[in-house]
Amino acid sequence: MSNAEIANRLHYSEITIRKRVSSILAKFDLPSRSRLIALSHD
Repeated sequence: MSNAEIANRLHYSEITIRKRVSSILAKFDLPSRSRLIALSHD
């Protein structure tokens, strides 16, 4: 799901979603969303 799709679904701006996703990636020390998804399936 893209940032734009998430933003539309949650009624947030795309910039807010981008910042939140970046924050989550930094918190888990992950380089990409695909790594986050892989981590969530472990």
